[in-house]
Amino acid sequence: MMDMFRPAWERVSREVARPLRSVSPNVITTFTLLLGVLAAFLLFHGKYWAAGVTVLLTGIVDLLDGAVAKKYGKKTKFGAIYDATVDRLSEGFIYAAAGMHHPLPAFLALIFSYSVSYVRAKNDRIRCGIMTRGDRVLVMGLLTMVGLVPVALWIIALLSAVTTVQRLAAARKLQ
Repeated sequence: MMDMFRPAWERVSREVARPLRSVSPNVITTFTLLLGVLAAFLLFHGKYWAAGVTVLLTGIVDLLDGAVAKKYGKKTKFGAIYDATVDRLSEGFIYAAAGMHHPLPAFLALIFSYSVSYVRAKNDRIRCGIMTRGDRVLVMGLLTMVGLVPVALWIIALLSAVTTVQRLAAARKLQ
């Protein structure tokens, strides 16, 4: 869903990346992880509005590391692996915190969001699906802000399951 905004975001992020020229993309990625842990902490303690805003900030900062790496020629294989790992960790902490209050939908959201990422990790050309990472961040952030955490988790779980099937079908066609 969020892919339709990708070209516009990439233009904006290139401009936002300008003041970050001297910052390592890996430092920005580490900041993403810290924000994810903060979001999980806030979510666990029922601070839904602050947790939702922090989830959204996590997604925005996550996009900046790639923008800085591309704009200033700082792309590395390690950076890509580190970014993908931090994305999983950040999401995992958030779902784990939500799971303390809503175990079943959080567990399913975690499993299916990881399966979406796993299929893509096996073949980077597979980018299809209705619930990508950006979509998950947006749904989790916005619905958490208004206290609808279980609704966010169920939406993420169900649409990530559909996305997993979509990506597996795409992988099958690539054989």
